[in-house]
Amino acid sequence: MTAMPSLRHLWKNYKRTVLQEGLGIRQRNEVEILTQNAFYLGAQSVLQCLAFLLEHGREDDVHEFIERHGRQLKAMRGEVRQKTRH
Repeated sequence: MTAMPSLRHLWKNYKRTVLQEGLGIRQRNEVEILTQNAFYLGAQSVLQCLAFLLEHGREDDVHEFIERHGRQLKAMRGEVRQKTRH
């Protein structure tokens, strides 16, 4: 299984994919705002799915998700220290 990229890395890739060169500053800002909204709506959807699982008594599935993605969740909460680069 390949390692999952961080949330920051996913955002950078998502933004790079959507934003094109040749856009004016105003267009670029508008596209970036729309892109950010779409990205965070995706994250919100994941949380809604987890809430649905909890409401329907499927705690095992939620715990399995946390075990799989626990490091990323800790990083988002700021509990994982960044590796120093040499």
